Amino acid sequence: MKSHLWSADESFLDDDGLDDDALARRITLCVLARTGRQIRNLRVDVDGEEVRLTGNCSTFYCKQLAQQAAMDIIHGLALSNDLQVHGNR
Repeated sequence: MKSHLWSADESFLDDDGLDDDALARRITLCVLARTGRQIRNLRVDVDGEEVRLTGNCSTFYCKQLAQQAAMDIIHGLALSNDLQVHGNR
């Protein structure tokens, strides 16, 4: 299983022919951009036909934005949105 934690020095990637690690990086960047970096400890795991999002956010709206951002990229792969909503703290 490949996973990716975001780091600031990565460039945006094209989604044609990406391996699991490159796909995880692309999804991570898109999710962070779409949510305004509101997800703490974002982790994207790609395992063949499944993508899993984990981390923490303060609203269900942010969780929904993250899910939609990932779905826009994964083109038919299964998505498990395991982001935890903890409210404003």
